[in-house]
Amino acid sequence: MDANFLDYPNATRVERKLDKERFYVHFDLSPQLKRSFVADVERFVLVNVLTSETLDFSVRSKIEEIDVLRLELKKRDYSPKILEQIARRVPRPCLFCARLGDEARFALARGRLYQTEWRPATDPPPKLLGRSLDRVWEGFVEQIALRDPRIAQRDDLDLDGKLAVQDRVDALDKEIAAAEKAVKREKQPRLKFDLHLKCQRLKAEREAALPSQ
Repeated sequence: MDANFLDYPNATRVERKLDKERFYVHFDLSPQLKRSFVADVERFVLVNVLTSETLDFSVRSKIEEIDVLRLELKKRDYSPKILEQIARRVPRPCLFCARLGDEARFALARGRLYQTEWRPATDPPPKLLGRSLDRVWEGFVEQIALRDPRIAQRDDLDLDGKLAVQDRVDALDKEIAAAEKAVKREKQPRLKFDLHLKCQRLKAEREAALPSQ
C-alpha cells in the first residue's frame, strides 16, 4: 500500500488535507470530544473519492459517493468517538483509515462503529467487491465488521442479520473477558466457582450463536 494513497484506482485519488477545525469547531461537540480532536489527531486527509464515474461502474446505486478519509494520529489510544461523530454528520458513507507510524486500522459506521485490528500500514486496504457502489460499501462492511468467518459465511442471513450476530458475539466476548478477570481476582472458593460457571455459560451462549464448522 502506498505511503499516501490506498490501493484503489488512480482516478479515485484526491489526497486533500482537510481543515481539522472544520470538524471540532462547527460540530456541536462536548468539550471533552473537542479536546480529543486536537489531542488525538494530527490531520485529516481525504485520500480517495469512490464514485461510479471514478470506478467506471455502469450499474446505478443508491449510494452516490464513498469518501475514504485518513486520520494521521498523534497516539494509538485515540477516541473512537471522533470517527463516530464524523460518520454521523457527513452525509456520505465514509471508510476511515486511522494511521500511526507504520501501523494502520480501518473503520466504518453501520449502526455503530466497527474497527479492524491494527495491522502494518503496507497491508492492502479492504477490497473493492462487486460492480456497484452499493455492493462496494456492503463489501467494506463485511470485511471490517464481520470478524468471525463463521458469521460472514452464513447463507441464511442477510448483512443486517450477520451484523446482529456479530454484535451479540462481541458483547459476549466482553462479558467473558470481564468474568475471567473476576475469577482470577476472587478469593472465596464458592464465589470463584459461581464465576467459573458464569464463564462457561457465556462461552456456551457464544458458541450457540455461531454455526458449527
